[in-house]
Amino acid sequence: MQAKGVVEFGLTDRDLSYWGGANTYEKGEDHGNQNVRVLVNPKQVEEIGDERLRFTAAGQWKFAGQFFKNGGPLWTIRALTVGISEWHEFGHDWGMINGRSAENTGAESIAWENRMREQTYGPLGPDNAQRVKH
Repeated sequence: MQAKGVVEFGLTDRDLSYWGGANTYEKGEDHGNQNVRVLVNPKQVEEIGDERLRFTAAGQWKFAGQFFKNGGPLWTIRALTVGISEWHEFGHDWGMINGRSAENTGAESIAWENRMREQTYGPLGPDNAQRVKH
């Protein structure tokens, strides 16, 4: 079925390590998919995606409260779980099915991810750093 508001969503063992274990594809981009498609490799999200975000400077830079000019403590970056990753990718989908190109869906993906981070770990702030767009 081809429809503007349909998203194909699946868990896979496909190698998605380049994207940290999850990726969203525009219509036709992944083997002729008829709709926007999300694939999540749970093992890679937890092993690669989480590590890239929490344990590298480039990943940490994507979170609030990591680089204080006054030398204050770093905010806590909570784990990237499969559920949080799924919501992040859903944000990309949301943008695509509402007319934006894949490159222009960052704000939506971060907003959806932060909603799930807050639901999973509690209020956003020093004990649960929110993801920010850079």
